[in-house]
Amino acid sequence: MKHVKLGFINYTNTVPVYYGLLTGRVKFEGHIIKEIPGKLNRMLQGGELHISPVSSIEYARYQKDYYLLNNFCINSTGYVKSVLLVSKYPIEELNDKIIGLTPASETSRALLKILFSDYYNIKPVYTDLKKTTLTEELVAGALLIGDDALNFANSDYPYSFDLGDLWKKNTDMPVVFAVWAVRKNFADKYPQSVREVEKLLSESYEYGLHNKEGIIEFAKSICPEPECTYKDYFRHLGYNFTEEKRKALLFFYEKASKLGLCEVCNKLEFFM
Repeated sequence: MKHVKLGFINYTNTVPVYYGLLTGRVKFEGHIIKEIPGKLNRMLQGGELHISPVSSIEYARYQKDYYLLNNFCINSTGYVKSVLLVSKYPIEELNDKIIGLTPASETSRALLKILFSDYYNIKPVYTDLKKTTLTEELVAGALLIGDDALNFANSDYPYSFDLGDLWKKNTDMPVVFAVWAVRKNFADKYPQSVREVEKLLSESYEYGLHNKEGIIEFAKSICPEPECTYKDYFRHLGYNFTEEKRKALLFFYEKASKLGLCEVCNKLEFFM
């Protein structure tokens, strides 16, 4: 197990799954690497990680290289609180305007493009933000995720749209924002190590379920409590990779592939 490199999304949304590992109550002898989702995506694809949560669209893009872990994903049904389009204008006035996209996430970028194209008939001009926070003043709106979204406050951007809420209103489906993927070449060589990581993640999550106040305190050590409060925030997040979430993910892939945002992905291949 000492050779296993396991990714951790360095935002508070992943704390409930990793709480037992992060506090040492569940023993893991490998290495936990903490990064934003965009960096974890690149590290897993480059072989610098063996197992990691990644932006869910990354699985469709690199499905030949990955298996999915069975138990966990990061999802919401409706409001998610931490994936926001902030804007100077109402959403219907964003056509032809400049929208800055966070470099921290791929799923949310795809989600916004699908919503604008398929449901709002909006064609903005997309640009990449230089940072995960909004520092550019020329953009009419910006897509922010994670703790940067939870803590965003800028009176120049009075409008805020929760992408989980927009997706639910337009598709009546949940969103799977992140999945846990394992490199196939690693899993085929070290299947027992992958099974052990799955077991430890389940134990870590189970420990967190019985220590919800502890999770909140740990989240505050990563990011000061946002305006919505962590108790409210974690209530909107889901982590179980249920059949409903799997169907919703394939629906998202269908929409994304039609826009050329990922390869066609008609099935999910799980580690067995």
